[in-house]
Amino acid sequence: MRENLVQLGSFLKSHFKNRVRTKKFLIWVVITPMLLIGFLNLIGGEDDISVGVAVLDRDDSNISKITVSLIRSEDRLDVYEVEDLQEGVDMLKYGEVEALLVIPEDFSERWSAIRNRDEDYEPITFDLYHTSGEHQDLIDTLLKGITADINEFILGDEMKKAVELVNRPLKLRDREASFSDLLLPGGIMIVLLQSGFFAASDNASAITEAMLDKRLKISPVSAIYSMTGMVLMDSLFTTFSGFIALLIGLLLFEITISLVSLLGVTLIIFLSSLIFSYLGCSIGKISSDRASTQGLSSMVIFPLIFFSQAYIFSILFPDYIIAISRWLPIYPAAEIMKRSLFYSIPALHYFLMIGHSLIWLLVAFVIFLYLYKD
Repeated sequence: MRENLVQLGSFLKSHFKNRVRTKKFLIWVVITPMLLIGFLNLIGGEDDISVGVAVLDRDDSNISKITVSLIRSEDRLDVYEVEDLQEGVDMLKYGEVEALLVIPEDFSERWSAIRNRDEDYEPITFDLYHTSGEHQDLIDTLLKGITADINEFILGDEMKKAVELVNRPLKLRDREASFSDLLLPGGIMIVLLQSGFFAASDNASAITEAMLDKRLKISPVSAIYSMTGMVLMDSLFTTFSGFIALLIGLLLFEITISLVSLLGVTLIIFLSSLIFSYLGCSIGKISSDRASTQGLSSMVIFPLIFFSQAYIFSILFPDYIIAISRWLPIYPAAEIMKRSLFYSIPALHYFLMIGHSLIWLLVAFVIFLYLYKD
């Protein structure tokens, strides 16, 4: 056991020295994340996107369904129907929507009374729950335009209002996230994917090309310990690169988070780095040479990059694609970073995501053991 640990430690040290002596690698680790996050900060300056609105239809009548359809017709609103008030508030809390509109239970009944002029009526009120943020004015303007259409449909050309919005602001989080903010988790994931996969796979394929893997097999110490030392060092460099991307993002996007959140995000960055490094090392093992290794790594990385941005462009994906993406190893890291940086994350949810990453780490390690077993 002592010999195994000594071998692991020696590969850690030698791999560290080789990496530090390589100027191109240091540029990749330090400069690349800085340039990437800086670029994402620049392109994220304009937030010309649609905003999400949850709708709770308590009336559930033909008239209320027509109203929901009318709300859906507004191109700049992404409408999500919810079953109860708590579900809508949770969507607000975790930044999945920007507002919650509640259609009252007696909507169709009062609609008919107003249309028939049965009595001197009070306006029907739609409760609009929201958090203060950059999209608040846009949502308010769009929904007021929709209620104006409803009023015209009920009362014709009369100026009297049949439907009114009642703003109910909620204090759910300290900071409102924007489209440009949500580029940051995706950018960090791109750094981790590229650094983890490319570095580890290139090292593993280089050892195979130099026929050092055969020497490791005849060594009295299992090759698994030697390769694990390399993977651990690659994961530490990847974690360092991801941490630089995180710090630059906090600075450029003007984000303030607690020390606990920072430590929590750093832990998931390290776990993700380990997963990607083990998988990259496995790709390097099955590749015939370094050129094919880069090709195989790219085949894995670039599809995953799209899912690393799924929280920004999720409306573009079919539901089954979104469901699949939540089983991938990038999901827990992106989810924790998104919620820790911009919203809040319950302790239970955080540990569930950590558990998700640990399962993927186990899978990646089993694949690694199978490929490098004596």
